[in-house]
Amino acid sequence: TDYGGRVAAVVADENRAGTQFHVEKSQDVGLRILANFLRWRP
Repeated sequence: TDYGGRVAAVVADENRAGTQFHVEKSQDVGLRILANFLRWRP
């Protein structure tokens, strides 16, 4: 989809992180994001 500009999909700050997309539907990259999140220890 063309949104006409850049769209932030992930934000993180100290011990918080959020995503704006369905990482579980993003195939291999989404699975890596989920795995990294589960291993993350801020």
